[in-house]
Amino acid sequence: MACPDLSSMEGLLTLPSIRSQMDSNNQVAVDFLFPNGILVPLEVNYFSPLDQVKQIIWREVHNYPLSHNLLSQDAYSFVFINKLGEREEVLDESQNLEELQPFLGLFQVVKKKGDTTSKTLDKNINFLIGRGLQKQESFQAAEINHFREKMMTLCREITAQRRSQTPLEKFMWRYPVRLRSTADLPKELEGRITNDCIVVDIGFGDSGVCYKLRVNHLWTPQETVHAALIKRSNNLGVPLEDSELYLLKVIGQEEFLYGDYPLIQFKYVYQCLVKNTAPHFWMVLRSTLPEATPPVPQRRPTLYNLNSVSAGKENGTKTDNNIIVWNIKIPYRIQIKGISKLQLADGSKIKLYIGVYHGGESLCKERETDELTVMDRTCNVKSDIVFDIQVADLPHAARLCFALYTIGNNTKRKDLSSWVNIPIYDFKLRLQRGDRELPMWPQDLLQQPEEHCYPLGGVSLNCMCMDATFLKISFPDVADVGGGYLIYPPYDTVLECASMNMEPDGSQGSPSMKVSKSHLEQLHQALNQSDQLFEQDKDLIWLLRYEVRHRFPHALAKVLQSVKWNSYVDVAKMTALLQTWPPLAVDYALEILDFEYPDRNVREFAVKCLNNEL
Repeated sequence: MACPDLSSMEGLLTLPSIRSQMDSNNQVAVDFLFPNGILVPLEVNYFSPLDQVKQIIWREVHNYPLSHNLLSQDAYSFVFINKLGEREEVLDESQNLEELQPFLGLFQVVKKKGDTTSKTLDKNINFLIGRGLQKQESFQAAEINHFREKMMTLCREITAQRRSQTPLEKFMWRYPVRLRSTADLPKELEGRITNDCIVVDIGFGDSGVCYKLRVNHLWTPQETVHAALIKRSNNLGVPLEDSELYLLKVIGQEEFLYGDYPLIQFKYVYQCLVKNTAPHFWMVLRSTLPEATPPVPQRRPTLYNLNSVSAGKENGTKTDNNIIVWNIKIPYRIQIKGISKLQLADGSKIKLYIGVYHGGESLCKERETDELTVMDRTCNVKSDIVFDIQVADLPHAARLCFALYTIGNNTKRKDLSSWVNIPIYDFKLRLQRGDRELPMWPQDLLQQPEEHCYPLGGVSLNCMCMDATFLKISFPDVADVGGGYLIYPPYDTVLECASMNMEPDGSQGSPSMKVSKSHLEQLHQALNQSDQLFEQDKDLIWLLRYEVRHRFPHALAKVLQSVKWNSYVDVAKMTALLQTWPPLAVDYALEILDFEYPDRNVREFAVKCLNNEL
């Protein structure tokens, strides 16, 4: 390991980083010192996240002595010397060397402290979802940790909010009312209500007296309580009490009726009406209500919580060096660097197919490698794959799909051997970069891809790494971003792009476009056909998308099929159009939650429609 040249330093405020040692392939030599005394040298991609590097070195260290003394890789973290000459622990393993800026290419692997609770939680989660003893690191640990930190922050906020609630608010949180969506009644039940009144039984626990009352079915619970108090006052000659001191409780159930809702809207009352029985209530003093929540002692944050908070503040993704991908007008490309652990005999012929997909739609022409020969279960290949789509036009839900085929003696016969998919953007909407080793999924008999790739498969990696074929790829740094990232533009920028590229008033494709009767007939025919849309149908639907919004809003799925998802301008226009699209019925909202429509704005719109309907 070469030490950096310090002769050019002016003072001792900062030290140089190891960026100067990076070669033309973005590789840099790094040594990893393990707790068992083993030093593992490794060539690391400068832009690869450390969670990916960690998986590689963990497989490598098991080729050295004393590896049996090591625990699972989750039990360890990295420590290095930063540019200030200080010892620093890596708290966010989704960072790369460019962000960390180490002084030397030396990382110490140390055992984590204070993460017992976190490991126990991982074990319980794995058991509940059926992972068994499979390794957590195979499931995109950086994304899981990021989600966990967000959920912990949300839980802290909810806990703090509930601590500040009044006793009545806490009671309402623990015993929420069960309501129907409407107070209207079916015609079959209207005959069971006489003069808008229903019969209820209300008892007083202190005296054991029970009264049968006829009350209006549209009265609120407090109006019913007031009528019961008047009844008791008249019968027993006791002073009339304030109705605000009491609540109605369902006899035999932990259910209370309160709020400004008509009685018939409460599910319990409605169910009694359906059964043709009288609802039974107790009058309960508010002062005797059960404690809504047991006292919870204040807890000091664990070490993991403190680290998570500090990591979120110090290692955020919002930097001044980030560049929006729409500014990068060059073809998208990746590099295939090798295939290993193939379950094939030596001399077998294979071919790798690569595609860029959005849902089930291919965004550009599929690419393929030359025929490769298997030797010692590996294929040494270094192939640059260039796609005929610009980086700017990659939608945020795009994915790379890889499919490995075996070629028989008859070169026309190709059989799918394994496949794997990976998002082009990470969970923070940053364009992927750096090296990746992808454990591939084996071919299933039920999988019959229409094309070579299998976009219908998920983007999770194969968790059974011991038996999986590994594909090594590299996402190059397509632009010199420095310490930043290529990021997908935020929502406001997308809407601004749509506004700037809007068609002029009165022109084709504009909201004020004049539509002829023949165009409407063609549009109606295109929207009603059940088969896959032809290109001319898609062009017509997209041209008349505002007419579809006005006349046929239920046909949103057809409009989404007509969007050119490999054009960021059209994607921006579709995002803006969703803002003014009328709400959909449940069936049509569920339709656009299909795999074919992975755009997050579309899915958010569908969820909003479902929330309004259900």
